[in-house]
Parts: sequence; C-alpha cells; structure tokens
Amino acid sequence: QSIETHLDTICSLAPPIKSTVWVNAEEKTINLVDSGKVIKRIEAKSGTRPINLAMTRQGFLVYAVYDHHQSNVCIVTKNKTDQVITFNYWKPVGICCTRNDEFLVSMKSKDETQIKIARFSGDFKIIQEIQYDENHQPLYASGKYYVFVEENKNMDICASDPNKNQVVVTDKDGLLRWRYNGNLEKGKFKSFSPSFIAADSHSNLLVMDTDNDCVHLLDMNGIFITFITHPKIQGIGAMSMDTNDKLWIANYKGGQINVFKYLQ
Repeated sequence: QSIETHLDTICSLAPPIKSTVWVNAEEKTINLVDSGKVIKRIEAKSGTRPINLAMTRQGFLVYAVYDHHQSNVCIVTKNKTDQVITFNYWKPVGICCTRNDEFLVSMKSKDETQIKIARFSGDFKIIQEIQYDENHQPLYASGKYYVFVEENKNMDICASDPNKNQVVVTDKDGLLRWRYNGNLEKGKFKSFSPSFIAADSHSNLLVMDTDNDCVHLLDMNGIFITFITHPKIQGIGAMSMDTNDKLWIANYKGGQINVFKYLQ
C-alpha cells in the first residue's frame, strides 16, 4: 500500500493508529494524515522542527524538540500542547512510550561528547538513566548522529547507534544484553548505518539501514533473520510500526509513505 501525503519531505512518523499517522516534515508543523489527506496540523512549541514523534497508549502525541535556547519533550492532548520535560545540558533526539505508560528518551549532551537514555515516569519524573556498562564504559558512542530508542515487548531497551554503526540492547535495568553490527559477514553489504528502530508483537526488532535502503529483521536475542528490501524502500525519511505488525516507511522526499506486511 502506498500513501501520497503531498508533503515535500518526511523526517519522522509516529506509530500509526488504524489509517492515521502523525507526520513531521522539515518544518515546525506536525501533520495528522488519514489515508493521504492532512486532517489536522499543529505547530511545535519551539523555534525548530520536532526531532522524533511517539504515541501514548491513550493516543496522545508526544514529541521531542530542541534548539539553541531550549530542549523539551511535549505532549499534545486534544487541542492543548504542554512542555512536560525540560533539559538544560542535554538534547533529546529519540523518544518512545512504554507499555507501562512511561517514556524512554535518548539524548546527547550539547557538546556531543555523551549519549544516554533516560526513563521518565507517567508524571514525567526521571526514574532511570542508562549510559555505562558494568565496566563503566559508555554503552553508546558519542557523535553528531541521533540515537533512536524503542522498548521491545520483553521490556528490553533497544537503541540504534549510528555513531558506532551498531544496535545496542540492554535489559529493563540497563544491563547490556547484546550488540548487533549489521551482519556484514554475510557479505551482502559492506557497511551498516542504523537509524529508525521498531519492535513488533513477536519481540522482533526492525532496524532501518540508511546506507543500504533496507531493514534488518532481528529476533529478540539479536539473531539475524532476514533483510527486508523492496524497490520502494529508498531515500528513507522515517519508519514506524502499527499495532498490526505493518511497517510504515516514508520516503524523505516526495511525501510518499509505503506500508508493508513483512510477516507471513
């Protein structure tokens, strides 16, 4: 299925609900799209475009945003937008809503020397920070690229780390479980650049590889299953997963969203 949104660019998708999906382009406006038609627009509460979109289990939109002056996480309830988390030294770059109605936020320090993931409670209080392994070495590589975060069905915390070209997965307590480096030994591709990450109802992980215009399908233990490729997967701008295990992939330019049923 292909959906034409008629937007110039797409750089973030919230998890879709039925036929509707929140879409962000290279602008401050976030668009609610239903079957290709923009049915609602909201303006982001900041001087720049939202970085990442997520949905609460109640169906409220959550987004992360930062500029030179402020860094925030905002939630949209009905027709009201509230800034619910404010950061000083850190910039939020990825966000997901958990099954326990909490929030996982990946962030980088403003000087880009540190990356961490923080868990916030439903009332937006910080309750956990994940940054180092058992040997006090950084779990995530510092750098300019965004680290996206997703909670798997087994409560694992999964992060794509394009600064080190790997996927990093910890358990719910932040202890390292495994890393995935792109299955380059298969010889199909010579590089791996992970970006968007999603989890399905079978606890599989889906990782967008922007170098190779494909998706890596992994099981919950990091075992490679297959590459998902298609002629319409190219020039990727965003990726998300709906509740029916359908993969939504948006082209960065042209505004087209393609929906794939990848499981038999």
